[in-house]
Amino acid sequence: MIKNILILILIVTGTAMQISAAESASQLLEQAAGKFSTAKSIKANYTLTSSEGGMTKGSVVFSGEKFAMTSPDILTWYDGTTQWSYLVANEEVNISEPTPEELQQINPFAVINKFRNAYTAKLLSSDAATKKIMLTAKNVRKSDILMATVTLNATTLFPSKITLTFNGGQTVSIAISSVTQGNALPISAFRFPAAKYPGAEVIDLR
Repeated sequence: MIKNILILILIVTGTAMQISAAESASQLLEQAAGKFSTAKSIKANYTLTSSEGGMTKGSVVFSGEKFAMTSPDILTWYDGTTQWSYLVANEEVNISEPTPEELQQINPFAVINKFRNAYTAKLLSSDAATKKIMLTAKNVRKSDILMATVTLNATTLFPSKITLTFNGGQTVSIAISSVTQGNALPISAFRFPAAKYPGAEVIDLR
């Protein structure tokens, strides 16, 4: 099942740069990744639409590799090592230690960190308002996400839309309605708050 997903980045100088389109796309992602990695925390509100049907609204807060996601059906926390996924309908929490590949299916920011080695970046279009980048997996057999198309706001440097294509043929489109930077958060913000869910059934998959 395809779960919550979300975001990527950009930037290019306004002056005439004598570089190829491929180099431009890589530079945009490099600078974007640096922007997100140095932020104390970032919150994004989004609407996710899947080719398998249905639409979900949610939000994500992250700091570096850590993140906490909220949607009507599932709540997810990841502290950099351990992940807790709380299924609202079942009142159960699954605990796991996801691989980098599994994280890509949950948190699209993982794609940003892997693009240098795992993806080829191409600048599709660029104007005063937006910049669009396509990431294509170099190793199709080993990649869960074959392609990601990212549209970024040229002024804020934050993404406005992300479309992911998975190796099974499914697509997911994430429209980001707002992105804001915040203060540093304690590690507890990225761990399952057991006290809030005293009746939750714990399933440890580690």
